[in-house]
Amino acid sequence: MRKISGLALITIGLLHSLTALIMPGMIGFRGIWQEIAEAGVFDAVKPESLRIWGYYWFLVPGFFLILYSFLCHWIEHQLDRPLPWFTGWGLLVTTCWVHPAGYR
Repeated sequence: MRKISGLALITIGLLHSLTALIMPGMIGFRGIWQEIAEAGVFDAVKPESLRIWGYYWFLVPGFFLILYSFLCHWIEHQLDRPLPWFTGWGLLVTTCWVHPAGYR
């Protein structure tokens, strides 16, 4: 049995996070780093800064996916067990709920 689920999830999480960090304009956040710098970097996410909120909610799930993916990789390789079926289906349902079609 091939054990690639954890590595595939790590790759997806890295692509998600790197896209947000390196090319924010590609996902609709052109100039976001300047806005964050002007807001003061620390405590930049405020109720009146909806664009920074949006960027934050694009960026942070990628980091959580990477952490979750390392756990999946560990389960596959250290415990020598396949991931449970709900792992993938749970991510799919969460993704569809967090990113509805009418998001933009």
